[in-house]
Amino acid sequence: NIRILLDQEAAREGIVSDIHSIRVRETENGVVVNCHARVDGGLNVVAAHVAVDRIERALRETRPDICRVVIHAEPYRHSSHAHRHSANDPAGRLPAA
Repeated sequence: NIRILLDQEAAREGIVSDIHSIRVRETENGVVVNCHARVDGGLNVVAAHVAVDRIERALRETRPDICRVVIHAEPYRHSSHAHRHSANDPAGRLPAA
């Protein structure tokens, strides 16, 4: 199961979580996997992409029928940095109560 493999590799990587919006399609060249994953918003972009690239590579090595994996990294905020969105703060700039 591709979801299980993605979750296992994300856990092994340690900074990638909440893999979601998984789409799998068959092409004449093989299986293509697209999904989204959360990474710590405090990481720099290079570190986030290195982690995601390792997961993509591990998935292709584990499943030779997969010809392409694209994981879109999305930042998440730790709960201590959570922001609220309200009519008085539509951009979510005020700290959560």
